Amino acid sequence: MHRWGAVVVGFLGAVILLRPVFSGESFGYIIAFSSGICVGFFYITSRKLAHEGAPFSTIVYPAYIGLIILSPLIPFKWTAPRPQDVWLIIGFVILTSIAQTMVLSAFRFGQASLIAPFHYMHIVGATFFGYLFFSEFPDLITWIGVTVVVGSGLYIEVRENKIQAEK
Repeated sequence: MHRWGAVVVGFLGAVILLRPVFSGESFGYIIAFSSGICVGFFYITSRKLAHEGAPFSTIVYPAYIGLIILSPLIPFKWTAPRPQDVWLIIGFVILTSIAQTMVLSAFRFGQASLIAPFHYMHIVGATFFGYLFFSEFPDLITWIGVTVVVGSGLYIEVRENKIQAEK
């Protein structure tokens, strides 16, 4: 019951982050929220696959499958990148590959319950680089939502670890 209560509180934190106003801007927030759900499934499957093979294969196969699935959309949605964006795209690919390799390696060598709280470090990184490259800094409502989401996640982790220790 505690876990589901914390999940509901975390969901409310996500709603605070979304600030639903039902305007055209909301669609981007819905996509971001959906992305968060997909990332959650990514972490769950990463935990399961971490011991199955080399991290490289676990990273490459989804990329190939994504390419096959998304290729039919290229004629309808393709926009050639601007020359000045090519380096950003290359950097994105390199950093994403490194990050996924690290996540899979962490799950391979460490206990999932001890690793999970470190995933919140992406908030720190996103805040730092958002400010550095785009001069953007989260406002108070965003920090409240982040605090609620992170707090509920950490509550679940601490409580689960306590229950495991008592067994």
